[in-house]
Amino acid sequence: MLKCKARLRDYVEYNPDWGRRGQRKESPSAWQPLSTTEMVYGINPVLSALEAQRRSIRRVYVQEGLEDGKNREVVARIRALAAAAGVPVLAAGKHELNLLTRDASHQGVTMSCSALSCVHLDRMSAALPFFASEKAPSSSGVWVALDQVMDPQNFGAALRSAAFLGAAGVLTCSRNSSPLSAAVSKASAGVLERASVHSCSSLPSFLRGAGEDGWLVLGAAQGGGAVGVDGLAARWRGEAGEKAPAARPPIVLVMGNEGAGLRTLVKQACSHLVEVPLAGPAEAFAQSPSLNVSATLAVLLHVLGSTFSCRDDC
Repeated sequence: MLKCKARLRDYVEYNPDWGRRGQRKESPSAWQPLSTTEMVYGINPVLSALEAQRRSIRRVYVQEGLEDGKNREVVARIRALAAAAGVPVLAAGKHELNLLTRDASHQGVTMSCSALSCVHLDRMSAALPFFASEKAPSSSGVWVALDQVMDPQNFGAALRSAAFLGAAGVLTCSRNSSPLSAAVSKASAGVLERASVHSCSSLPSFLRGAGEDGWLVLGAAQGGGAVGVDGLAARWRGEAGEKAPAARPPIVLVMGNEGAGLRTLVKQACSHLVEVPLAGPAEAFAQSPSLNVSATLAVLLHVLGSTFSCRDDC
């Protein structure tokens, strides 16, 4: 237990129930990280954070015996990157890591570091990079806007889908949206550590401005006048010709809240409302006739990317 206290001493809040030198009089189960410290957890988020070097990292914790498991090569990479950055790596027991991460799925690796924040954006720009790395994947030219997506799991999964399918960037609301937390980083499989997420103070106003600047604003909705994205894509392909990529303005694809969907003012700012058509039995989806945010986003980005990408036979 003394070993555990020595390691966690820098990361616990002051509590009047503690004895001298920060030692609790009873069980240490109430220990919490410092409020100024983010505890990023999981192999992919920690590795990505060390590679991206966007956070100020204080310490890395690795569960004892993890070097002998199936992830030993990744753990060795984490240790090497931390050593190169001058970040101490400490061995810790599983119970200690559970305390630091509040019983999150840490996979035996966590680190204390500074938090990430969104980059404020006043006007849409096609020149803004999603990834700062020179090895960033090619972009589809489609920006993704998240309208008050508050669940960190949905936010992180949407971020992962956007990156995987080559979105040009991600925009979110500065209020009533999930913060860029450790849970988002874990759900994104570490994509958050490499991506620049932008925010705006008023999404309806921002989208209206984007439309005035020549952007095509597509809102994801189910029913209510929305057209199937496959039909819309087919129409664009027909207008452009079979042997040429469809000429079109830059696109903003707006995804709604996991419960309420797009807000009314956001819908009104959209050029078109698009949906993923239901192909399965309608009775099976009577109560929830749609996919979740990240799955819908993945389908829409794939269709849009396929429609507006020029292949080798173009």
